[in-house]
Amino acid sequence: MEVPANELTDAECSMIAIHNGGILGLGAGQSAVRVEMTHPESDYAFAFFAEEYGIGLAMILIALYVWVFFRAIEIFDKCPKRFPALLSLGLAILITGQALVHIMVTVNILPETGQTLPLISRGGSSLLFTCIALGMILSVSRQTEEGSHSEDN
Repeated sequence: MEVPANELTDAECSMIAIHNGGILGLGAGQSAVRVEMTHPESDYAFAFFAEEYGIGLAMILIALYVWVFFRAIEIFDKCPKRFPALLSLGLAILITGQALVHIMVTVNILPETGQTLPLISRGGSSLLFTCIALGMILSVSRQTEEGSHSEDN
């Protein structure tokens, strides 16, 4: 017996969206399940990314979030001062953690939290503060490479 679409929960719709995307996806803007959900652009953005672009690009997206974290670990190891090192690592943990929580909600591992997917979800304040955090990480990296964090200063 098939359940009508209007009786599905948002978590069920997100799982259907991921399944419908397959390996290559349906194409940009071709999501069919998006209209059935309450806040698809923010709460379940990963599901619609996977539906429209496929699980292959979704895995690359996850790898990019993890890459940000490992790049921050490199910056942390190279930076001679504690505050900038911890700043870059902490901001990367926030970005990567938020992304992983969003993905776990989307695949129904965690209950719905309302976390947006950094740099993907629609919303001005989330995008703004994620870009500021990435800029701060880049600033610490640049100053570490220039040597302006040296112990002599």
